[in-house]
Amino acid sequence: MSRILQMLLIAGLCLAGFARSADATNLLANGSFEDDLNEWHSWGETHVHCDELDIGPQDGRCALKMFQNWRESDKTSKVWQDVPVTVGTSYVLSGHLRNGYADGKDAMEPDNSAFLQIQWLDADGNPLPDPHASDPINHLTPSGQWFFKSLEVIVPELDPPVAMARVAAIHQYLGTGLDRGSSWFDNLAFEPVPEPGTIVMLCSGLVGLLLYGLRRRNG
Repeated sequence: MSRILQMLLIAGLCLAGFARSADATNLLANGSFEDDLNEWHSWGETHVHCDELDIGPQDGRCALKMFQNWRESDKTSKVWQDVPVTVGTSYVLSGHLRNGYADGKDAMEPDNSAFLQIQWLDADGNPLPDPHASDPINHLTPSGQWFFKSLEVIVPELDPPVAMARVAAIHQYLGTGLDRGSSWFDNLAFEPVPEPGTIVMLCSGLVGLLLYGLRRRNG
């Protein structure tokens, strides 16, 4: 095989490696709610709406609508999945959030907010300290527009050790009355952060060896 072909082969392998690293796997099932709330646990006022022109889902046909849980003393509404994680690994939780409808109808009033959250769990499913939350949307957020939210976290070393992440979409109400307003969620993803540094080192080493061989041959 000629040196040029060897260089092209190495370049192709490196590009393939970068492509695989960029194609992270979504660890959430049914993250776009195309299959209603299947695979999700839910609490409060959680409703999947499909094919509504007023919504314009960010992805696919459906989106999740939540609002104040007025039936319970805990006014929070939420959906969540428990996902196994690896200590020391970085993960990104992301999704699109929306405040009410495009015409301002059913927009959140004060004391309402919506956000994404990660809660660490031990092997028995018990919550561990310090949940992480994305930047929220609230009554000050323009209505009828999708906003991309994300947060990146590294699974910490705790005692007892972290075994799972409870990944949640939450509509929170902290008032005492009956404030109106809805939040919408779509296209949620929880993904391990790819580590292209290993691929860069491998490709650099292969190219270095090839260049060294060329110099020896030409020398």
